[in-house]
Amino acid sequence: MDMIKKEQNKKEEIKLEKQTVSSKRKYVKIVVLVLIAAVLIAAGFFAWPKIADKINKPKPAATNAIDQYKQDLKDLKKQAETSGSKEDLQAYGIAQYATGDQAGAIETYKKQIEKEPNSIVAHSGLANALRDQKNFDEAIVEYKKVVELAPTNISAYVNLASVYQYQLKQMDKAIETYKQGIEKNPKSADLYVLIGLAYEQAGDNDDAKTSFEKAIEIDENNVAAKAGLERLVK
Repeated sequence: MDMIKKEQNKKEEIKLEKQTVSSKRKYVKIVVLVLIAAVLIAAGFFAWPKIADKINKPKPAATNAIDQYKQDLKDLKKQAETSGSKEDLQAYGIAQYATGDQAGAIETYKKQIEKEPNSIVAHSGLANALRDQKNFDEAIVEYKKVVELAPTNISAYVNLASVYQYQLKQMDKAIETYKQGIEKNPKSADLYVLIGLAYEQAGDNDDAKTSFEKAIEIDENNVAAKAGLERLVK
């Protein structure tokens, strides 16, 4: 009987491990989409309210993802507490953040960073959670760490610049951050669009126009850049 019970327990452990691995992969994919959507909302809200309204509209897929996070949260917590591995902590931190537990995510990401000091995902996640808690100074430190670890990571510059631009209203620092991003990613039409928006918000229409034109040089079909130029010539 003991042998049968051990075999059953082993099968359950294998099953749980497979489910956890599957969940981790899914969470990483979804969190990337969430971050991209957040950037688009931040950038679009200033210039294009109608587009922002569409982005903010609830999507069934997003709702399903949040529901899945909630369902798996207890298992992910148990796994993270049991193993304490950087992988399990990361999966749990992502789930906490996605379900609105920023304070919990901060604690979990800090634990992951203790085990994996150079984790881009952990520092990014920690920065996002700190930002949402309005702890902008510490969020900036973490975003700068991501830039240091991944100098060509476009989202790192965008997230950092967005804090300066939208939360702190420090346009000079936002523009400088976008410039740094462009220096490392000169073929990014998106960065030119975003710095164009920053210039426009600061009242510098000449540099805004130049930035939008540069974005179109890189991507002739860039809708955001074309919309920016249309606004400036009216």
